[in-house]
Amino acid sequence: MTAKYRDEEEVSSARQVIEAAQLRVAQLRRTYLESAAHGVENDPSLRADFHAAVMEYYLALRPYRDEGAVESKWDDAILWTEDDGSKVRGFDSLGDWINRRKVVGVDSSSRGQNAESDSRPDHLPPQRLIRVSSALDDIAKRLGIGINVSSGRRPGGLLEQTLAEDADERAATDGGEDEQ
Repeated sequence: MTAKYRDEEEVSSARQVIEAAQLRVAQLRRTYLESAAHGVENDPSLRADFHAAVMEYYLALRPYRDEGAVESKWDDAILWTEDDGSKVRGFDSLGDWINRRKVVGVDSSSRGQNAESDSRPDHLPPQRLIRVSSALDDIAKRLGIGINVSSGRRPGGLLEQTLAEDADERAATDGGEDEQ
Protein backbone atom coordinates (compact mmCIF):
# COMPACT_ATOMS: atom_id res chain seq x y z
CA MET A 1 0.00 0.00 0.00
CA THR A 2 1.47 3.35 -0.97
CA ALA A 3 1.75 6.30 1.40
CA LYS A 4 -0.60 8.29 -0.81
CA TYR A 5 -3.24 5.54 -0.73
CA ARG A 6 -2.97 5.21 3.06
CA ASP A 7 -3.26 8.96 3.34
CA GLU A 8 -6.37 9.12 1.16
CA GLU A 9 -7.89 6.30 3.19
CA GLU A 10 -7.04 8.12 6.45
CA VAL A 11 -8.57 11.38 5.18
CA SER A 12 -11.69 9.58 4.03
CA SER A 13 -12.06 7.74 7.33
CA ALA A 14 -11.49 10.86 9.47
CA ARG A 15 -13.88 12.85 7.31
CA GLN A 16 -16.55 10.15 7.56
CA VAL A 17 -16.30 9.97 11.35
CA ILE A 18 -16.50 13.74 11.76
CA GLU A 19 -19.30 14.17 9.21
CA ALA A 20 -21.32 11.34 10.78
CA ALA A 21 -20.97 13.00 14.20
CA GLN A 22 -21.83 16.38 12.68
CA LEU A 23 -24.94 14.97 11.00
CA ARG A 24 -26.13 13.20 14.16
CA VAL A 25 -25.71 16.38 16.20
CA ALA A 26 -27.55 18.44 13.58
CA GLN A 27 -30.44 15.98 13.58
CA LEU A 28 -30.71 15.88 17.36
CA ARG A 29 -30.37 19.66 17.62
CA ARG A 30 -33.25 20.03 15.15
CA THR A 31 -35.33 17.42 17.02
CA TYR A 32 -34.72 19.19 20.32
CA LEU A 33 -35.64 22.60 18.88
CA GLU A 34 -38.81 21.17 17.33
CA SER A 35 -39.85 19.49 20.58
CA ALA A 36 -39.08 22.67 22.55
CA ALA A 37 -41.25 24.64 20.12
CA HIS A 38 -44.08 22.25 21.01
CA GLY A 39 -43.49 22.65 24.75
CA VAL A 40 -41.68 19.34 25.30
CA GLU A 41 -38.26 20.60 26.39
CA ASN A 42 -37.45 18.13 29.11
CA ASP A 43 -37.40 14.72 27.38
CA PRO A 44 -34.65 12.88 29.32
CA SER A 45 -34.00 10.43 26.49
CA LEU A 46 -33.58 13.18 23.89
CA ARG A 47 -31.38 15.17 26.24
CA ALA A 48 -29.15 12.12 26.88
CA ASP A 49 -28.90 11.37 23.14
CA PHE A 50 -28.11 15.00 22.32
CA HIS A 51 -25.45 15.13 25.04
CA ALA A 52 -23.84 11.88 23.84
CA ALA A 53 -23.83 13.08 20.22
CA VAL A 54 -22.13 16.38 21.12
CA MET A 55 -19.48 14.51 23.15
CA GLU A 56 -18.86 12.16 20.19
CA TYR A 57 -18.54 15.17 17.87
CA TYR A 58 -16.04 16.76 20.27
CA LEU A 59 -14.01 13.53 20.41
CA ALA A 60 -14.02 13.22 16.60
CA LEU A 61 -12.61 16.75 16.22
CA ARG A 62 -10.21 16.64 19.18
CA PRO A 63 -7.26 15.04 17.31
CA TYR A 64 -7.07 18.18 15.13
CA ARG A 65 -7.07 20.70 18.00
CA ASP A 66 -3.44 21.70 17.42
CA GLU A 67 -3.91 22.58 13.75
CA GLY A 68 -3.16 26.22 13.00
CA ALA A 69 -6.62 27.14 11.74
CA VAL A 70 -8.33 25.88 14.89
CA GLU A 71 -5.72 25.94 17.67
CA SER A 72 -6.54 29.36 19.16
CA LYS A 73 -10.27 28.88 18.67
CA TRP A 74 -10.07 25.45 20.33
CA ASP A 75 -8.37 26.81 23.43
CA ASP A 76 -10.03 30.23 23.72
CA ALA A 77 -13.65 29.65 22.70
CA ILE A 78 -16.12 30.69 25.38
CA LEU A 79 -18.50 27.75 25.50
CA TRP A 80 -20.93 29.11 28.07
CA THR A 81 -21.26 31.31 31.14
CA GLU A 82 -21.92 29.69 34.50
CA ASP A 83 -24.61 31.01 36.85
CA ASP A 84 -21.92 32.76 38.91
CA GLY A 85 -20.75 34.68 35.82
CA SER A 86 -17.57 32.67 35.24
CA LYS A 87 -16.86 31.72 31.65
CA VAL A 88 -16.13 28.16 30.57
CA ARG A 89 -13.37 28.35 27.96
CA GLY A 90 -11.87 25.86 25.57
CA PHE A 91 -13.29 22.70 24.09
CA ASP A 92 -11.15 20.44 26.25
CA SER A 93 -13.32 21.46 29.19
CA LEU A 94 -15.93 19.19 27.57
CA GLY A 95 -13.80 16.19 28.56
CA ASP A 96 -15.14 16.53 32.09
CA TRP A 97 -18.66 15.96 30.75
CA ILE A 98 -18.07 12.73 28.84
CA ASN A 99 -18.81 10.32 31.70
CA ARG A 100 -19.87 12.83 34.33
CA ARG A 101 -22.24 11.58 36.97
CA LYS A 102 -24.28 13.34 39.61
CA VAL A 103 -25.22 12.00 42.99
CA VAL A 104 -28.92 11.93 43.69
CA GLY A 105 -30.69 11.02 46.90
CA VAL A 106 -32.95 8.01 46.95
CA ASP A 107 -35.89 8.30 49.31
CA SER A 108 -36.00 5.08 51.28
CA SER A 109 -37.87 6.46 54.28
CA SER A 110 -41.04 4.73 53.14
CA ARG A 111 -39.22 1.42 53.58
CA GLY A 112 -37.99 2.32 57.05
CA GLN A 113 -34.37 2.60 55.95
CA ASN A 114 -31.84 5.39 56.00
CA ALA A 115 -31.67 7.64 52.97
CA GLU A 116 -29.35 6.31 50.28
CA SER A 117 -27.68 7.95 47.36
CA ASP A 118 -27.28 6.87 43.78
CA SER A 119 -25.42 8.33 40.84
CA ARG A 120 -26.84 9.01 37.42
CA PRO A 121 -25.39 10.44 34.22
CA ASP A 122 -25.14 14.22 34.28
CA HIS A 123 -25.78 16.05 31.04
CA LEU A 124 -25.18 19.56 29.84
CA PRO A 125 -28.40 21.55 29.57
CA PRO A 126 -29.81 21.60 26.02
CA GLN A 127 -29.18 25.33 25.52
CA ARG A 128 -25.49 24.76 26.27
CA LEU A 129 -25.46 21.74 23.94
CA ILE A 130 -26.86 23.92 21.18
CA ARG A 131 -24.18 26.54 21.75
CA VAL A 132 -21.34 24.00 21.98
CA SER A 133 -22.51 22.06 18.92
CA SER A 134 -22.64 25.26 16.88
CA ALA A 135 -19.10 26.10 17.99
CA LEU A 136 -17.97 22.57 17.01
CA ASP A 137 -19.56 23.15 13.59
CA ASP A 138 -17.31 26.20 13.28
CA ILE A 139 -14.24 24.09 14.13
CA ALA A 140 -15.23 21.50 11.50
CA LYS A 141 -15.72 24.27 8.95
CA ARG A 142 -12.24 25.65 9.74
CA LEU A 143 -10.88 22.17 9.02
CA GLY A 144 -12.73 22.13 5.71
CA ILE A 145 -15.19 19.46 6.83
CA GLY A 146 -18.90 19.50 6.22
CA ILE A 147 -21.20 20.05 3.33
CA ASN A 148 -20.80 23.36 1.51
CA VAL A 149 -24.48 24.26 1.20
CA SER A 150 -24.05 26.71 -1.67
CA SER A 151 -22.21 24.27 -3.97
CA GLY A 152 -23.36 20.93 -2.57
CA ARG A 153 -19.70 19.83 -2.47
CA ARG A 154 -17.40 18.96 0.36
CA PRO A 155 -14.63 21.53 0.47
CA GLY A 156 -11.02 20.42 0.72
CA GLY A 157 -9.37 21.74 3.78
CA LEU A 158 -6.81 21.71 6.51
CA LEU A 159 -7.47 18.09 7.45
CA GLU A 160 -6.47 16.89 3.99
CA GLN A 161 -3.43 19.19 3.94
CA THR A 162 -2.26 18.03 7.38
CA LEU A 163 -2.64 14.36 6.57
CA ALA A 164 -0.84 14.84 3.24
CA GLU A 165 2.05 16.57 5.04
CA ASP A 166 2.18 13.70 7.55
CA ALA A 167 2.31 11.18 4.69
CA ASP A 168 5.14 13.13 3.04
CA GLU A 169 7.09 13.13 6.33
CA ARG A 170 6.52 9.37 6.77
CA ALA A 171 7.65 8.73 3.21
CA ALA A 172 10.81 10.80 3.75
CA THR A 173 11.54 9.01 7.04
CA ASP A 174 10.90 5.57 5.52
CA GLY A 175 13.23 6.33 2.62
CA GLY A 176 10.30 6.64 0.23
CA GLU A 177 9.46 2.93 0.37
CA ASP A 178 6.13 1.67 1.58
CA GLU A 179 5.23 -1.72 2.94
CA GLN A 180 3.18 -3.89 0.64
